[in-house]
Amino acid sequence: MCRTSGLGPREWRPVRGPGLDGRGRALLGHSRFPGTDGLHGQSVIHEVRYIGLCPPRQRKGCPELTEVGSSKGKPMATSLYDLSVPTFLQTVKAVGGFLARAARHCAETGADPDDFVHARLFDDMAPFHFQIEAAWHHSVWGLEAVKTGVFSPPALVGPVPFADLRAMIGKAETALEAFTPDEVNAWAGKDLDLQIGPRRLAFTSETLILSFSLPNFYFHAVTAYDILRTRGVPLGKRDYEGRLRTRTA
Repeated sequence: MCRTSGLGPREWRPVRGPGLDGRGRALLGHSRFPGTDGLHGQSVIHEVRYIGLCPPRQRKGCPELTEVGSSKGKPMATSLYDLSVPTFLQTVKAVGGFLARAARHCAETGADPDDFVHARLFDDMAPFHFQIEAAWHHSVWGLEAVKTGVFSPPALVGPVPFADLRAMIGKAETALEAFTPDEVNAWAGKDLDLQIGPRRLAFTSETLILSFSLPNFYFHAVTAYDILRTRGVPLGKRDYEGRLRTRTA
């Protein structure tokens, strides 16, 4: 008799063999018993289907089984380029989009977009112009740090007109699009020892992007979005999401 999953959290699906149900699983039996609907308190009949777990090498007569959702035979790999450049670009382009929306809003309402430059989400937080500049630095110079082993973004330029902040994001987009997959993937797996402010931090190429550059980049991008939203610019979550990287047919 094959072992079964019963009420356990793991379900296994056969690759081949007899006795399969309509979803391609080894259906070894089922039980029905009375119970109560936990949401409405009504009497119901529960049905439990028992799915075989033992592969042929453990017990003859069982179909070969594999875990549902298993990646066995389907190795998954994400390149350094894929986890960095397109990821940064999705949000950099979104930032450019909601800056353009803010400019249109001001044109429609007669407001001055330069009033956003010094706006803050809270008194002890950095102003809007810093959020835009920091998003630029953490995207482009995060990748440059992987390349060179040094995190050295340019000096902060400070308050500039709103139009210059839009141009800054345009520069970020252009710089990111200039990175090629072969170039970036050649930096994978490097050990990095970076001086970032007062801290000396040891990273790999991947952990620098995933645990430092991306979190900082997203923080500044979403703070810029929030500042515009609190100042009346009609934005929604999809403006921040940008264009999703959906699977092509």
